[in-house]
Amino acid sequence: MAEVIGTSDSGIGVFGQSQGGDGVQGRTREKNHSGGGFVNEAGGQGAFGAGSPGVKGLGVGGTAIGVLGVSDGGDGVQGISKSPGRSGVTGLNEGGGRGLTAVGSPAGHFDGDIEVTGNINGNPASTTINC
Repeated sequence: MAEVIGTSDSGIGVFGQSQGGDGVQGRTREKNHSGGGFVNEAGGQGAFGAGSPGVKGLGVGGTAIGVLGVSDGGDGVQGISKSPGRSGVTGLNEGGGRGLTAVGSPAGHFDGDIEVTGNINGNPASTTINC
């Protein structure tokens, strides 16, 4: 049973606004619940965020994931920047570990030049760079 239901044939079904906190927030207490908060049954955008950051995910505890993108037919996560001095995707680790991990076959694919400002490390017997 839902506590709040909003429907509309042409406008906003549910609107939330706050001067100091979340405008709308949804929670579930079921640990293994896999449902989402926003679903577009017509196949369009399920959720939208505008601000800085536009959308933020916070993994709580241990190895919890902050943001997860999964797709059956397209990219799991895609980042696009329209600024010439910025990256489409940036990986930062403020704890001193890796900023980015790629796993696959191949683990990476680049359409364009590659810039390296540090070392390329690996086992020379098993590391191959084809040019």
